[in-house]
Amino acid sequence: PDPIRNNWEQLRNSFLQAFREVGGESRALGRLSALMMRSSESVRKYGQRVKALIQKLTTEIAPSLQVEWYVAGLPAAMGFLIRQAKPRTLKEAMDAATNYENSAQSLRKSMRRSKLLEKEKSKKDDRKSKHRRKDSDSETSTDSSDSEDSGSSSSSSEEDRSPSPQRR
Repeated sequence: PDPIRNNWEQLRNSFLQAFREVGGESRALGRLSALMMRSSESVRKYGQRVKALIQKLTTEIAPSLQVEWYVAGLPAAMGFLIRQAKPRTLKEAMDAATNYENSAQSLRKSMRRSKLLEKEKSKKDDRKSKHRRKDSDSETSTDSSDSEDSGSSSSSSEEDRSPSPQRR
């Protein structure tokens, strides 16, 4: 086994084959086929979990199967877009998912910024309209007091014109 000692990957696989856990490979396969990305989990963390399970397998797994296990556990919208990219290796699928996650985060940040800007603009507009209302209310009250004054003066002048009752 000198060639095995010189090749770390072969030595690792031989060691795992000789000392593997009984039933461990079938459990790893079962977990891989049912693995789902958690809602609070990043794509990177999910990819690490997938890789860790794949490494527990002693037989070489086809890259297309690795990609399928990985993509099947992604959220529906992300998985659909990753499948559209047609990745051939697990690394390509993980890179595509990372790009998707980054663009989705950028979009969410952009939406938050635009909502904040919209709120600020709305507050400014509200302040301006309140200021305008105050100005128009003060003008209206001045106008109405002027008209009240003119109305009262006209009624007093009418009294002056009307004949006064005669005294006896």
